[in-house]
Amino acid sequence: MPGKNKILKLAVILAVLHAAYFLLALKFGGLYMADSAEYLKQAENIKSSFSFYCGDLAKQIDNDLFTRRPPVYALLIAAVKFIVNLDFAVLFLQSLLSILNLTGLYILMRGAGYEKYSFAAIPLFALLFPPQAITSNFIMAEILLQTIVFWAFYAFVKYIKTKELKYIFYFNLLLAAGVLTKPVLLYFWIPNILFSLYLYYKNRKVTIIAASAILPAVILAVCLFNLGKTGYFHYSSLKDNNLLYYNGYFILVNTKDIETANKEIEETQKYLFGIQDYKQMSEERERLGTELVMNNKMTYAKLHLKGVLNYFFDPGRFDFLNFTGRLNEKNNEGMMFIFAKEGYIGVLKQLIKQNPGLLAYLVLVFLMNVVLFVGFIVFLIRKNVEFEIKLFAALLVFFLGFMSGPLGTLRYKIHVIPLMLFGAIIALSGFIDRKSRDEAEKTQKT
Repeated sequence: MPGKNKILKLAVILAVLHAAYFLLALKFGGLYMADSAEYLKQAENIKSSFSFYCGDLAKQIDNDLFTRRPPVYALLIAAVKFIVNLDFAVLFLQSLLSILNLTGLYILMRGAGYEKYSFAAIPLFALLFPPQAITSNFIMAEILLQTIVFWAFYAFVKYIKTKELKYIFYFNLLLAAGVLTKPVLLYFWIPNILFSLYLYYKNRKVTIIAASAILPAVILAVCLFNLGKTGYFHYSSLKDNNLLYYNGYFILVNTKDIETANKEIEETQKYLFGIQDYKQMSEERERLGTELVMNNKMTYAKLHLKGVLNYFFDPGRFDFLNFTGRLNEKNNEGMMFIFAKEGYIGVLKQLIKQNPGLLAYLVLVFLMNVVLFVGFIVFLIRKNVEFEIKLFAALLVFFLGFMSGPLGTLRYKIHVIPLMLFGAIIALSGFIDRKSRDEAEKTQKT
């Protein structure tokens, strides 16, 4: 009973913190981003005709919009709005999911033997790291994917602690749900199978290999479904679009002036729109994007590295301004674009123009990003944590970081925040305990 009381107290503290941001979301109304309209339209189409199309079915059909968004998040929106037809009801549920994830993190740490300091550290983190609660108040799939990734990790840790094979199936089923939420997990089936082969080598259980087939089987099923729908075997149209219109565009901006880059992209779009066959157009779009990357390997490598650094250290300025309804104010040119073009010098120049309150917020979040990253790295090199747990956590965190590419941003790191916090608290606990022992030894000697 004492343990349950602490869990309840933690959940209540987290609920109060999230309620404050939910009320701010009601006030500011900054719950929509560029992708939100497609998720909402997809949810409407699911309710009206059980179609996963992300656009207006009454207008000319765009095959890209059949496959752009995997269906799980829109299914969640549709389910919520079937009960309460308000977008804020979706935000309320997402806040509950965020609370569930952080409370589940505390339960996981208790069960894994790392309860010390976590009861205080988790709500303190939620207080000092506003992006967790802020992201809960966007019509975006980030918190849902965080939920799926965290509970997949939770199931895996339970397997390592208990050796019960049902947890192997649980975490693989959750990974499948993850790829049906956002395409970023599309290629995770490769490290997951390699990791499963390692687990099989350690435990000689065929079930482990069988469970690892769930993720690629789901991906194959979706690709075949998309083939039947569009005539083109692929998982999501986001892949080719991002390759050309984001990665390729950033390359052009870095190798030519902005006006030339915009003109070339516009001419490319006109050329592609002129191709009537969807399969041919998609293959040509992929070819053009790949060609841009391969012809500018070093430029792209630098952009990709910058994006990964952004993933880990971006203070989330765009998200904060969007949340507070201040995105269209002066001096709000996109930091991601500035970072891709001018690097850290350009970002620092832009930060100087911010008001002191916003600057203080950005510094706070940046410092918390540093604490998370350093703590997670220390956790990975600690010897008193099971190697398999560290390896699986590292696979998820660094795979998703790498896959963010030039588009890396704090919002994408939200997916793995509980995993990084898990590691950071363990690392911090070891540091505090070691320091306490050293001080005790000094006191004894004196």
